[in-house]
Amino acid sequence: MPLITEAPESARRHALVIGTATYLAGWDDIGQGVRTEMAAAKRLCLQFLSYQSKTFAEIHDPDSTLSKEVAVWRANISPGPDDWILVYYTGHGVERGGALHLITRDVPTNMVEAAPTAQTLVSALLGGDKMPGHVLLVLDTCYSATAQFDAMGQATRLREAAGGRARGADFHLITTTRSVETAVVGHFMQALSDVITNGRAAGAGEEFVQLSTAIERVNQLLSQRGGQRASYSGAGETALRFLPNPGWVPTLRLNMGREERRRVLYSIQAHALRAHWDPRARGVSTERDPGWFFTGRGNAMRHLIRWTTAGVGGLIVKGRPGSGKSAVLARLATLADPDQREAALKAGALDDISEDEIPPLNVIDAAIHARAKDPARIALEIGTALNLELSGTDAEVATANALAARPERTVLLIDALDEAINPNDVALFLRSLLQGAINLVLIVGLRESGERSGQLTERLGRRFDPIDLDGAQWREPNDMVRYVERYLRATPDSTYADMEPDPLSTLADAIALRAGTSFLVASATAHALAARATIVDPAKLKMPASVGEAFELDLTRFTGTAGKQLRQILTALACGEGRGLPAPEWIAIARALSDGDTTAADIDRWINDAGFYIVADSEFQTPVRRLYHEEFATYLRGDTNPQCEADVATALVSCMPGPDWNAASSYVLAYYPKHLWRAARARELSELASSTAWAKAKRERFEDPTLILSDLDLAIDIARRAQPPDLQTIIRACMIHVGFVTTAPPIVIDVLAGVGQLTRAELMAEAIQFPLDRCQAFSFLAARYAKAGQYGRSHACVRAAEQAARCIHGGFQSLAFYWVLRAARAIGQAEPERRIRDAVHLTLGELAEAFVKGEASDQLPTGIMTREAAAKVWGPQTGRLDTKFILPHWLFWAAMCLRELADADGLVRIRDNSQGVTAVRK
Repeated sequence: MPLITEAPESARRHALVIGTATYLAGWDDIGQGVRTEMAAAKRLCLQFLSYQSKTFAEIHDPDSTLSKEVAVWRANISPGPDDWILVYYTGHGVERGGALHLITRDVPTNMVEAAPTAQTLVSALLGGDKMPGHVLLVLDTCYSATAQFDAMGQATRLREAAGGRARGADFHLITTTRSVETAVVGHFMQALSDVITNGRAAGAGEEFVQLSTAIERVNQLLSQRGGQRASYSGAGETALRFLPNPGWVPTLRLNMGREERRRVLYSIQAHALRAHWDPRARGVSTERDPGWFFTGRGNAMRHLIRWTTAGVGGLIVKGRPGSGKSAVLARLATLADPDQREAALKAGALDDISEDEIPPLNVIDAAIHARAKDPARIALEIGTALNLELSGTDAEVATANALAARPERTVLLIDALDEAINPNDVALFLRSLLQGAINLVLIVGLRESGERSGQLTERLGRRFDPIDLDGAQWREPNDMVRYVERYLRATPDSTYADMEPDPLSTLADAIALRAGTSFLVASATAHALAARATIVDPAKLKMPASVGEAFELDLTRFTGTAGKQLRQILTALACGEGRGLPAPEWIAIARALSDGDTTAADIDRWINDAGFYIVADSEFQTPVRRLYHEEFATYLRGDTNPQCEADVATALVSCMPGPDWNAASSYVLAYYPKHLWRAARARELSELASSTAWAKAKRERFEDPTLILSDLDLAIDIARRAQPPDLQTIIRACMIHVGFVTTAPPIVIDVLAGVGQLTRAELMAEAIQFPLDRCQAFSFLAARYAKAGQYGRSHACVRAAEQAARCIHGGFQSLAFYWVLRAARAIGQAEPERRIRDAVHLTLGELAEAFVKGEASDQLPTGIMTREAAAKVWGPQTGRLDTKFILPHWLFWAAMCLRELADADGLVRIRDNSQGVTAVRK
């Protein structure tokens, strides 16, 4: 199966931007504003809304034949029924006789009637033999609402005239002012750009921005700057796709429609190929780097290929940072893909490779880059890539069941397990897949980084065999040397391109010897030397043995102010969270670290001159950049101190256009608390995490309340580490936690624990006052801790659950005992079983004495215990309950407990009590 499944049929988007900036004498000069608006519209369409650059056009300073120019453009693009056309007009507009006249460069002030009207523009767009399927016209002029009635009417008439061939076509109109109102140049386009790019009009789960919502948000911004008000009108039979949401996070869900599922999966896979599989397979740092430098690793490749074709169970591929683990796995995945194999053949990258190092085509059924993905997302990506039938409400269970029923051999490749969200839970999920699917082969890559990687290996289970790429059997003597030679010779403009083989080999030997098993150190060193103007003598230069040393060697190319600035700019990038920093935040942090002495031009310069270290990516559908390997970021962050981190946090807030958190970028909303946490700014973090305005903005933007709870976790962490601990902050944060889940605390606690948030879940359980909820919550937690291998915490949770159960009186007591019993049995804890059996039998004995056959009180029907009798068994507070419910409920759950314990005598006693109740009622 290819790395990218079949691409969905993408809708074509075409944009036309028209502006009149030059006028005859007598008209107000708005030229500069119009040109600025046109530039902003072009940027919005091409950079953020995915309109096609090939068909994008601008008409500057049209004359009164404007409609002809528009008609020619429309005819040239030959729009189809699923094409989406956006036309933006800006300039002077004048109302005459109820019509909006668009003043062009050749219209005098005393001949407004000679100007083209909005109606003629509509005719130019919708006329002709081939009516476009979807058209949006934006009129950014004074009095533009005048066009609403006539323009919409003209569109309707043209559609009706076209008959059946125009069925399903729709037309939409946005006007930026009222019919009696003048426009302020620049206000609408600035507001629209802000609304679209900052996620004000759509959440992360919405693929497209709806026009009505966008205009509503635009008007909110316009109202802050005056009285201008935009309007929208239009209708259609299909969901509107004029405005792709730049903040859309492609996310698979259960029960998605087929077409939507294909679009989302394609977006996810295309990103993984571009940002991970392709550059790693070629042995380069970023997708834009040319060349194919991967060499060697023949033993590892042959072993992996054998595993894909004849292996059984799971294989763990691990290695220290920079060992080339991802490169080997990416090599396997890309060479198994038909398109990527063809690209490698054309590049000559396989000319000297033996056939047994090349995998069979389509031997990998699905390849998943696990970075920043949780178990549910990974499960859905697997299920969708394999075209499994998934049903139910639990993605992991649905995928596991569907995969277990799949009869054919299935090979899955999962890289960067250690970079996943909740990697322990991902490991357990993969383990469950392997246990349930007998035809499944799993290859998992993870970074060897001490205790954590050992835990992940343990979580994956015994059916996984590990190989360590740092081991001698997987390294061939000349692998590193050949890699360095190829890198030095093939890098564009390399000083070593024409070097004789023997001295080049000597230099490569020196680099490889110091690099040890780290291809990262070797590549960074080779890059530093290839970029120098002169050839170095390996006998006179001590080669780097670490990432930091290689980085410092490269920085010696940039001396004085330039070198200092480069370090500051890359350090700013190292401070980023998530997938990377958007441009505004990167510039702001760089300025904070350089006392304000950094410009956008400086950033652009170093993107070009130091591009080896910088990866382009996207998050929240916004372009971001980060250092291409975490080891570089770790090294640079080592130079920062708490004051630097505080400066970074302050810089992020400076990016906001105002104090309203709704105006913050998605990066700031997502990661500002993490920066406060790094800066140890406990008070600000506590206030932020407990702010209603912050929580509202974050919830509306991301539609995920767990992100808000993550902020509370950070506040709690700082408060707990304070000396002495900040109890006030801890208590306040816990109360807010509980406030998010007041409808069903135990269930939500179990959900949070199930996604790896065990500490948070236990804090919430500790905050529960109601004994029944507390008992259930700790019972759930006991099982979750056991699943995670934390048996000490699991036993502690069983004890807490049992303590809560003994505080419960009445018919719910046996229900609580049942929860405790199930939790205790799940972890093999025998003592609670004995205590619960004794407690149930004790109560059964008391019931035999207290049950009153045939007696009734004024409040209770015959056959039910009196309040006095109930109080004798369960305590005086039971008298406040409806005792008609107490006994049957208690007996039912007591029976469930005794059935779990296989206590036949106890079940007989319960049967006798139940028969007594029934007989009396009759």
